[in-house]
Amino acid sequence: MIESKVPVAVVSRAIRRFHISQALRPGEAVASPDSSETQSNMVSVFQLPKLTADSKLTLEAVGEPPSAASVSLPPSLAVNIRRGSLLAVQGKSDNVSITQTRFEPLKRMLYGNLASRFTQIVSTEPVQLLVSARADTILPRIFTNKTIKAIAPIELDGKSDWALFRRDSLHVYSGPSLLIDTLKIPQKISRQLARDLGSKVRTETGLFSWLRAGYTFVGGRGVIGVVGNGLVYTVNVNAGEDFAVNKSCLLGVSINGPKDLQNSIVKLEQKTQAIPAVIMPPPKVAQIRTWTDFVINAKHYAWIAAKGIKDAYFFVRRQTRETPGFVRIIGPRTVLIQAGEPHDRFERSFELPSLESFGTPIASEEKPIPRIPADYLNTVTVGPKGVTIESTDSFVKK
Repeated sequence: MIESKVPVAVVSRAIRRFHISQALRPGEAVASPDSSETQSNMVSVFQLPKLTADSKLTLEAVGEPPSAASVSLPPSLAVNIRRGSLLAVQGKSDNVSITQTRFEPLKRMLYGNLASRFTQIVSTEPVQLLVSARADTILPRIFTNKTIKAIAPIELDGKSDWALFRRDSLHVYSGPSLLIDTLKIPQKISRQLARDLGSKVRTETGLFSWLRAGYTFVGGRGVIGVVGNGLVYTVNVNAGEDFAVNKSCLLGVSINGPKDLQNSIVKLEQKTQAIPAVIMPPPKVAQIRTWTDFVINAKHYAWIAAKGIKDAYFFVRRQTRETPGFVRIIGPRTVLIQAGEPHDRFERSFELPSLESFGTPIASEEKPIPRIPADYLNTVTVGPKGVTIESTDSFVKK
């Protein structure tokens, strides 16, 4: 449990414990915020069609940690999953239609390379799908993803919407009245929130970055599956309270319409001290004696080059996003956070040979020398000039 003191604006309130729970237990889904907490900001949804029991899709997390999801697909209802994440289909394959689609590829690429490749599945009979929390990447097979991923199902009933911030958060979505859009992250908070916080100027939200300027907006009615690194947890923040979270671990937050994000998040100012960088000496070059050594060492230095490009990318990203940083979530909200690493971790899928410097002498292989009788048979002759010792092959005189 996490304890949080009363927000600055309300001093007389008592301390309340935040309710934090795992969002991805098998058979459960993240519930929408209480309607009494969001009634003042709700958008009318009376025109949305109601889902019947026969046309409702169910999504259940599978495993511990839940690295997969079981999708029960009713007839004639389409479901979209990340391309390369479908593991199995239970049902008649003749009645299943699979189509590769792209969701706003240009817009999502401009707003931060958000995932846009999906697979749409429609069946004329009920089928069961098994979906992995992982999806195929464009990286070569010599680099493998070692990050643990988990999937959390969320049901939307039209009372609240969701803002998803990670580029690959949206993994599964389905619903006849589900609205999904790619929107720009607001740079400044709203004037109303600035007045509520007692600020004369509109401060930053803390989420905007020129490298990741957009987020995925999900509204309406339907079911979605959200993927995060490590386990995914939900935090319920009541009205009049705020919750500070590292923005690199923030998956999503419940909102009320596309204009409500600037009323819910504000940057948390903090002082950081720069740590001087330590310059490491370059490694020694390995000797290449065979073609196999050349191929393996070429992979080694290709990995070093890829790591340098990755370090340069994250250096530019740190400069543009001003990380590390925390943001304050203003209630009433439901927050999704990931407990794993903020970024995916890739490792090489091959072993490197032991590197030897050019100055190290190469030990030659010693071949065994066959032994002959003359090596251990000797004759001793005593004469006027002294003793003479000679090797002989045999003591038998020829």
